[in-house]
Amino acid sequence: MNKTAWIHPELLEGEIFVENVRTAIFNRSLWTTKRLGNMAYILVNGVPIKIIGDFFPMFVNLQEMEKKCPERLSVSGHYTY
Repeated sequence: MNKTAWIHPELLEGEIFVENVRTAIFNRSLWTTKRLGNMAYILVNGVPIKIIGDFFPMFVNLQEMEKKCPERLSVSGHYTY
């Protein structure tokens, strides 16, 4: 299996994928640089699967994440819990 981390296709340079959210959660999020994407995915055995429904990817500027939550950054550039 390829050990390279999957990168969300809507991720822009200088951003990090935070999580898939419903629009109501996105609207209440306190991230100042948040951006809502169009298509949410989950990984199943390393394979991206589209999520159908009211879930969308939320992205945040990497500098904001580094400043507010540096311990939450993973090596792959994804937010960790």
